[in-house]
Amino acid sequence: MKTEKFKQIKSTHTYLKENNNKYTENIAIIAEEQTGGIGTKGRNWHTGSNKNIAMSMLFRPQKNVKNLEGLTIEIAKRIQKTMQENYNIRLNIKEPNDLMLNGKKICGILTESNTIGNKINYVIISIGFNVNEDKFPNELENIATSLYKETGKTKTQLEIESKKNGVPYDYRVFAINMPREILYDRINRRVDIMLEKGLIEEVKQLYKKYGDELRTSVQGIGYKEVIDYLNGMYSKEEMIEKIKMETRRYAKRQLTWFRKIPNIIWIDGLGNVQDNVNLILKEAELNEN
Repeated sequence: MKTEKFKQIKSTHTYLKENNNKYTENIAIIAEEQTGGIGTKGRNWHTGSNKNIAMSMLFRPQKNVKNLEGLTIEIAKRIQKTMQENYNIRLNIKEPNDLMLNGKKICGILTESNTIGNKINYVIISIGFNVNEDKFPNELENIATSLYKETGKTKTQLEIESKKNGVPYDYRVFAINMPREILYDRINRRVDIMLEKGLIEEVKQLYKKYGDELRTSVQGIGYKEVIDYLNGMYSKEEMIEKIKMETRRYAKRQLTWFRKIPNIIWIDGLGNVQDNVNLILKEAELNEN
């Protein structure tokens, strides 16, 4: 998702609402300071300079409005889960759109949608989270709080502690490995099969229907190269080679990421399938014991 950052803004939510036509793709607006942030029931949401999270995101999901049911509470649950798993801090959800810490509000969620008929034109999700705030206006002092006020630690300090504590689960990570030349050959053959199965025609029809909107909403490897080919930026041969090259690069980045995981268990991608299954089951048994 693309982002735009403001040093100061009246309200990230209001800005996106007033400028929604400017954005044909998903966008996140982040501000170091809000002078007129919107809270529950139209109240102001305090955002001190460069101390808290103030962000709004605009999505154009092209779905039925029924898909919005329960959206706010689902966002709250995910924030609650993230704080518990990463910082061991238990937030309580106060429906419909607040998260509380020690009886005070620490996070607010505001969702607003615009519809055309029964279809979603856009939805704006705004999140305000008090992180390092050390002083609230008098009228908020007894009802609002921040991570810093409750723990005496900044977000950076909490993150350092979280990394020291490690992941609070006993888990195993399995990754498939095979010789690089064989992996790359399989990638090349997979691209050829995708093209034989009609990738170009598929993208052509989607591009005909959605136009330039497809370029911003579909960034997966394969689609964007075909779009550039259809726009005359590449020859067909150049497009095919670019898809293969970008896919190989992506695979290389994945392997690099996996190798950084401590105690990762590598599975032989060319080995016997049952042997690999037995290896996983054995590790699962060790984990249970």
